[in-house]
Amino acid sequence: MLQDYLDPINAVGMPDQMDSVIAMEFLTTVKTGVRNYAIAITETANPKLRKKLKVM
Repeated sequence: MLQDYLDPINAVGMPDQMDSVIAMEFLTTVKTGVRNYAIAITETANPKLRKKLKVM
């Protein structure tokens, strides 16, 4: 049976699930950004550029 989750009767618990999905997406995005900056800082050979990346 196909349930329409936009119908309020079938949408019980969906707002809580969406909050979890949004929070997980945010944490994943932040983690990826921090990881990318860490890699950029460690792989940069130019000291001036490394200093600029650390300030960001």
